[in-house]
Amino acid sequence: MQLKTIKSFIGPSIHGARPGLVVNITPPASIPFEIAALPDACRAALANLPERLRFGSEALDTIVKAHNIGELWIALALHLQRHCGARVAHGRLIDREPSGRCSLFFECETADVGIQAGGLAGALIIDLLSHGGLSPPDQDFDADRRLKELISFAKKHGLKGDSRYLMKEARVRGFPAMHLGDRWLQLGHGRYRRILRGTITDGTPWTAVEHSTDKAFTNRMLRGLGLLVPAQHVVATREQAIEAAQAIGYPVVVKPNRHDRQVGISVDIENQGELAKAFDRARKYGGAILVEEMLKGQNYRALVIGGAIVSAVVRRHAHVVGDGENTVAELVDRMNRDPRRGVVGNTPLSTFELNAEADANLAALGYGRDSVPEGGERVNLRYLPNVSSGGTAEDVTDELHPAIREAFLLSVRALGLDVAGVDYITPDISMPPAEAGGGFCEINCSPALFMHYATAPRDIAKPLFNMLFAGGRPRHVAIVAICAKDGTRQVHELVEQALAASGHAVGSATREGLRVAGRQLSDSDSTGPMGARTLLQDPRVEALVVETPIDVVVEHGLGIDACDVVVIDDARAGGAGEFPVTTIQALKMLVRLARRALVIDVEHPLRGGLTERRDARDVILISMRPDVADLDRHVSRGGTAIALDGEADPPSFTVIAGGRPDRRIRCPVSDKSGDHEASCRASLLAFASTHAMDISAGS
Repeated sequence: MQLKTIKSFIGPSIHGARPGLVVNITPPASIPFEIAALPDACRAALANLPERLRFGSEALDTIVKAHNIGELWIALALHLQRHCGARVAHGRLIDREPSGRCSLFFECETADVGIQAGGLAGALIIDLLSHGGLSPPDQDFDADRRLKELISFAKKHGLKGDSRYLMKEARVRGFPAMHLGDRWLQLGHGRYRRILRGTITDGTPWTAVEHSTDKAFTNRMLRGLGLLVPAQHVVATREQAIEAAQAIGYPVVVKPNRHDRQVGISVDIENQGELAKAFDRARKYGGAILVEEMLKGQNYRALVIGGAIVSAVVRRHAHVVGDGENTVAELVDRMNRDPRRGVVGNTPLSTFELNAEADANLAALGYGRDSVPEGGERVNLRYLPNVSSGGTAEDVTDELHPAIREAFLLSVRALGLDVAGVDYITPDISMPPAEAGGGFCEINCSPALFMHYATAPRDIAKPLFNMLFAGGRPRHVAIVAICAKDGTRQVHELVEQALAASGHAVGSATREGLRVAGRQLSDSDSTGPMGARTLLQDPRVEALVVETPIDVVVEHGLGIDACDVVVIDDARAGGAGEFPVTTIQALKMLVRLARRALVIDVEHPLRGGLTERRDARDVILISMRPDVADLDRHVSRGGTAIALDGEADPPSFTVIAGGRPDRRIRCPVSDKSGDHEASCRASLLAFASTHAMDISAGS
C-alpha cells in the first residue's frame, strides 16, 4: 500500500482550519475498499486494534465506524498523532478513483510527524489485512516497536509539551501563536511579538538563566539571603566526595551541578560504596559534582510567574498499590491505562516504563516484576518523585504558609527570573520554615507546566500571557488580505500608503515580493503562506498587506489565521456557476478570517453566499455606480456602502451609512497606464479597506 504526500498546509486551507496534509494512498487491487466487504477476520482484528495499541476506548468508535480504507487511514493517522500528544481532530476523504486510489486530508501539528503517522497507519492496515489473508503477513512488523519509534520521532520533531499547551491556550484566548521549530514559540505578531523557548521568555535575563542553572551558585545566594538550604560541597574527585559526605554526615545526595530534570542524581546515599557509584553516575554528565545534605520531607514544586505564585504541587513517587492478586507488571499496565497518562509533557501524567532502573529499585525493595504485592501495600517504582517518569502531583497552593510564600518569591526575585519553578523539600509546607525544617533544592529557569495545569482547575496560562502582554501591549498587527483579479498592485500599494501615512510601519507580501517600511526585501512572488508568516515574525511590522490570489489559496492555503479586513474583487463576467467549487471554498475561508470587515463589490456573483452569515455591519459594499438598489437595502440593515460618482467633478467617493451620504472623498487621478476606470476601482477598494480600519480619508 503506497502513501504519497501531495501537499502540506501550514495554516488554514480549503480542507480545514488547521495545518494538515493531503496525501494519496493506493491500496492493492485485491483489497476491497469498503470495510463491510473485508473478511470477518479483518474486521475482528480492526475492533481489537485500539486495545492492542492502548489507544483508549475513545478511539474504538472512530476506528470501527470507518466505512472504507480511506476513512480508516484518516482515523488511524489522527489517533496515532494524538497518542503522541498532538491535538488533531479533523480529516476527510477528498476523492476516490475507481482503481481504489484516493486522496485524503488529515490535520497535523507538524508535517514531519504527520507523514510518519500516515506511514504507520498504512502499515497497521496492511497488518490488519494479513489477518484475513488479503496480504502476506510481515514477520518483521512489530506494532508496539513502531509506535515507540513514532513517539520518539514526535519528541524530536513535533511540538513539545509546554509549547503545545501554550499554543492551545493562545488560540482559545485570541492570541496569535506560531511554532518556530523545536521548543520555540512566538506569541503575537510583528512588533508586538514575544518569543519563548519552553517557559524561558525573551524577557528572561541571560544572567538569571546562567545563575539558576548553576546549583552551587543558587545555594550560596539563597544562603546569603538567610533562606534554608542544604549543606553543600562542590567536589571533583571521589576522595573529595568522601570527605564532603563525612563532613556533612550521611545520608547525602550526589548530583551534577548543571543538569536539570533530575538527571544523574542519586539520593539517600548511606555509605562510601554507594557514594562511589553515585559519584561515577554524576560524573558522566561532566562538570562539577555536588555532595549535599539529604533533606527530609516531601518534594514540592512552586510555579512563580511575574512575581506571583501561580501554583504549587507536592510530587509523589511513581508507585502501584497491591491487591493481592496481580503482579507488579500487571499493576503498572493497569496504571498506564489511565487516560490522563501518555507521552511526557503532553498529558497530565506520563506513562511508566518498567526499565533497568525500575528493576533495580524494585530489587532493592525485595520485589521483581512478577512479585504480587499484598492488598493495600504501596510499592515505589522510582527513587525520585518525578512526574515526568510516572509520578503524580497534587495541588497544595492554598496550603502554603505565608513565610514559605515570602521565601519562594524572594528566591526568584534574587535570581532575576520572570518565570521559575522552585523546588523545596519539607515535612509540612503549611508550617513556618524554621519549625518544619527542610529547605530549597534548586530553582528552575524553564519549569514544565504540565504538572500544574493537570492537578487543579487553575489558570496557568493567563498569568503568563498577562505578564508577556502587560500594560495593554497589543498582540495583533493590522492585516488586510486582498483577493482581487485586476488592479491588485494598485490596491495594495494604496492601502500600504494609507497605513504608512497613518503612522504604521507596513509590511507587504505580494506578487512583487516582500517589503517592509518601503524597503524591498525580496523580489520573488510572496503570495504563498510563507510570505505572510515571514513578515509576521518581523519585529518592525505594525501592519501587513497580504495579496491572496485565489489559485494560490487553493493550492497552498494561507499563512494567517485571521485578519482585520478581507477585500474580495473578481471582475469576471457571468454568474456564480462559472466559479469552480475550490474557488468558492477558498473565498468562504477568506471571509471567515475577517475580524472587522469584508469589502466586496455589490455586483459580485457570489456576494449573497459569502455575506449571508455575516452581520451587515461587518460588510462594506462597493460600487462603481451610486444608483444600485442593493446599496440602499444593505445600508438599511446597518451596513456601509461606498460608491463612485463618476459624473461628479472631480469624480468622488460617497460613503453611505444610516441611509444617507455622509461624506465625499476626492478620487485620485488615473494611474500611469492611463486606465482611469481601473485606477478608480483600485482607489475605491483601497479606500473601503482603510475606511473599515478607521483610517482618515486624508491618509
